Amino acid sequence: MIFANVLAGLLMMQSQTAAPPVPTRWYSVFASTLSGRCGFAITDVVGMSAKQLREQISEGYDRKNGFFVIVTPRTSPKCSEKARSVVTKLGFASVIVRPERDSDRQGGGIP
Repeated sequence: MIFANVLAGLLMMQSQTAAPPVPTRWYSVFASTLSGRCGFAITDVVGMSAKQLREQISEGYDRKNGFFVIVTPRTSPKCSEKARSVVTKLGFASVIVRPERDSDRQGGGIP
């Protein structure tokens, strides 16, 4: 009986907890590794450091949107984590690290 009451209470709490909204728009940052150094690119701005990336996206981008951190097989885990960390700390709604697709280089990205 106690277990049933606890379970009912948990289910009630869960149903009252609203899920965060799913972003309807996504920005993209390309993370790369060249000669052991991390580089980041958004639209036509390439070769940025993590600090420059943070400065570039800290203003003018809606935090309600999501961010893709796009990596290639040559991107080191350290570089993908740096990009993910920058975007996460700026408070974007969702951050997903994913492999590059052919369609990623055909426009889009960050306006």
